[in-house]
Amino acid sequence: YGVGFLHEGFSQTERAVIERLFEAGAIQVLVATEQLCWGMTMLAHLCVIMDTKKFDGRENRYVDYPIHDVLQMMGRASRPGIDQSGMVVLLTQNSKKEYYKKFIYEPLPVESHLDQRMADHMNAEIVMKTIENKQDAVDWLTWTFYYRRLSQNP
Repeated sequence: YGVGFLHEGFSQTERAVIERLFEAGAIQVLVATEQLCWGMTMLAHLCVIMDTKKFDGRENRYVDYPIHDVLQMMGRASRPGIDQSGMVVLLTQNSKKEYYKKFIYEPLPVESHLDQRMADHMNAEIVMKTIENKQDAVDWLTWTFYYRRLSQNP
């Protein structure tokens, strides 16, 4: 079985060779650094995330990966057209186990940001004659996602 590794110190040529070998099956295990999770287009059936922290030299301490980086890494585990599903093994500290379980198995809340541009949207509706009076404005607002979330998350 071939084993390869990638890190940001490799040249584009070296990286391309390793990626081609992985895609061809000559490398079955590919170890990559966290910084490459955004630049990789390769997919695998199994993705193992060895830790949820990294050492930050500027702060001289270990810090958690941003959640969007963990999601990006997890997204490498799927090969559409080849596998029915992908598998992720996430290794983390015991104290973070419940946090990641919740993150993985429960949906993230989606929030509206209509309040940040409410005047712009209302003015557009007035120009289009969707809103012609106060009652129209109230009716329009009650049909928005912002209104639905406001009652659940004031």
